[in-house]
Amino acid sequence: MPTIFNTGGTMSRMRSEPTPSNHGARILATLVAVGALLLGFTSAALSQAPAATKKFVVAVYPGLFLELPVYAAKNAGIFTKHGLDAEIVLISGGPNQAAAVTSGDADAFAFPVNSILPLRSKGQMFTGIVNLQGPAIYTVFGEIDAVAKCPTARDPYPGPMKCLKGQTVGVAQLGGDSFVVFMTMLKDAGLEQKDLNLVAVGASSNLATAFRAGRIKFAIGVEPAPTMLESSLGLTVPLVSLMGKDVSGSFSPWVGETFWGFQTVMKKDPDKFMRFKNSIVEAIKWIHDPSNRAKVQAIMQKDMGFDEKTARSLAEKQLGTFSSTMDCKGFDKAKAFAVTTGALSAENKETCKDVMWSESQDLLENK
Repeated sequence: MPTIFNTGGTMSRMRSEPTPSNHGARILATLVAVGALLLGFTSAALSQAPAATKKFVVAVYPGLFLELPVYAAKNAGIFTKHGLDAEIVLISGGPNQAAAVTSGDADAFAFPVNSILPLRSKGQMFTGIVNLQGPAIYTVFGEIDAVAKCPTARDPYPGPMKCLKGQTVGVAQLGGDSFVVFMTMLKDAGLEQKDLNLVAVGASSNLATAFRAGRIKFAIGVEPAPTMLESSLGLTVPLVSLMGKDVSGSFSPWVGETFWGFQTVMKKDPDKFMRFKNSIVEAIKWIHDPSNRAKVQAIMQKDMGFDEKTARSLAEKQLGTFSSTMDCKGFDKAKAFAVTTGALSAENKETCKDVMWSESQDLLENK
């Protein structure tokens, strides 16, 4: 606090007029007092000034709902509040994003645990900064008539997966993450790949055309594709959502998606990554606040390119899936999944504590 000098009070009637010498002294004393006052204000201002803004580049997949917290942090000024000049760069494909982070072209990217562990086992030391999604991210959906005609469509999981027997099903690519997850879901239902016909449809934007042309009856994908095809286009309905809380079997509990940085880079400037961590934690809380729902919907429309119906439906139904904490039991199940599918050696000993940054251990649950 600056010192405030009180120059008021009652002056004595017996006080003599100042002489030239003591008049100069009084002026000097006044200047010193004013200088001290100004110095006090300056020191206080400096102590309250935010730290220098730091550049931070986030790699995101174009149009993925699960990366909404990044756009929210940018749009709502949360990055700025935490002293980050954040740049969002669009990079398609997890491997391409990982390469960008490794090369230093980006600081962080989002990837599932079951996909990051094999990279770490090969010496690519990506470190968890903050979680994004709690449950698994995939949804299986189908044509309205095809789902309506299936007698097990409304059974508990994995019953609905039996609807796919003999059907043509679209996946992004054969051998990709969605394909591997889908194979496990089939196994849960006692089915194999030979029991149906799989078609690689590529990007989610191709799904509507594939359904309309009759090339596929069902598909597996991530939001916003399932909601867009249902709410906006009226082509499909959900069959099994791994984002649902009632899903059991191979994917519950789970760790849907986590932000990762490169270990050596994080060690050089930990403060920058701490600011990013705190920004995403706050952004997820901001998203969860019902009073911000209209703003969240507007961000999905304006910054992420979702149509109004899709954005509204996601804002009403799926915002609760965002979580900044990592469930270590979910980590263990995701790791076991990677081992079962052959992506990771059974000898791997890493735990959730090993992969999560030392400054983010507070975000671990059931550790």
